[in-house]
Amino acid sequence: MVTREQVLELVDFKGDKHPVISLYLSLSPERLKNRGFLVEAKNLLRVIENNPVLEGEYKRILDFLQTKFDPSSRSIVIFTSPKDNFFQIYNIPIPVKNACIVSREPYIKQLIWLLEQYEKYCLILVDTKKAKIFSIHMGKLVEHTSILDEVPGWHKQGGWSQARFQRHIEQHIYEHMKKVADTALYFFKREQLDRLIIGGPHEIVTHFKNILHIYLIRRFVGFLVVDIEASTQEVEKKVLSLIKKIEVEDDYKLMKRVLDNMGKMAVAGVEDVIGMLNQGRIQVLLVNPELKMKGWLCSKCHMIKTVQKPCEICGRDLEKSGDIIENIIEQNFELSGEVHFLANNKKLKELGSIAAILRW
Repeated sequence: MVTREQVLELVDFKGDKHPVISLYLSLSPERLKNRGFLVEAKNLLRVIENNPVLEGEYKRILDFLQTKFDPSSRSIVIFTSPKDNFFQIYNIPIPVKNACIVSREPYIKQLIWLLEQYEKYCLILVDTKKAKIFSIHMGKLVEHTSILDEVPGWHKQGGWSQARFQRHIEQHIYEHMKKVADTALYFFKREQLDRLIIGGPHEIVTHFKNILHIYLIRRFVGFLVVDIEASTQEVEKKVLSLIKKIEVEDDYKLMKRVLDNMGKMAVAGVEDVIGMLNQGRIQVLLVNPELKMKGWLCSKCHMIKTVQKPCEICGRDLEKSGDIIENIIEQNFELSGEVHFLANNKKLKELGSIAAILRW
């Protein structure tokens, strides 16, 4: 899978006078079985097949697909260019939309969509005796560690002995939870996860959240009521359902922020979004993934325009862009802005299918 840092490296790569080929290829089990993916790849690569400048790239891609690629992937993305012998490969665990784009830079819109659409979640299941830690990414739940602390049973005899032993029990429970919290923090950072869900008995998870490091608390998004001994299939079903609800609610809140702050800390429509992007003011970009628009781009200053005229910064003539929406997404991503793709959102479509929440 691709990381944010790898996408940023792709953003920085410019072919200049050399074309860059971006190949997105879905590898269904049926196509893998009869090697139909090679036929599909050749069909996609027809745009460069007879180009003498790209003959070497054409052969390099086919050679890789015939001999070296990972058949366990559901999709593969290849970027290649004659410049600096550039050749990058990314194995993707879900299907992508087949495409072959020839441009002066890598076509990364689909990769950004994958990063933003499929955030990495951490799920911690905890009770007074046990804990399990999972990652959830692209619809798959994977268990990474299981922690079991020995906790003495409750002492049933009365008197001072009971009170003293009960405090001993509570200390063991706290130490168990603290160990889980510390392990979760280490795991969360190591795996570069994005969001946290805590599961288990209600009275336990509420207390456990208060023990967590502030780094995890800031990334907490919800509680999951589930027995720690539940099967992996049951946990996966419940947590995926919760994640879907969380993300639907996220989209609703973002659109509400746009509508409530329109004309103040939010703008909508391509022209106004470009204006704010050129000033570096966009914090969150909301865009319909189907939106495309031709326009103009300054190759030096990266100024984006919907009409052809000299660059306002350097005075150069702007170059044609096949899709300035992709340019907007890339530049906002490079400026550490968030990108949210909202498909079939009626309110966003009414605003021109693109909007932004501003930093200032």
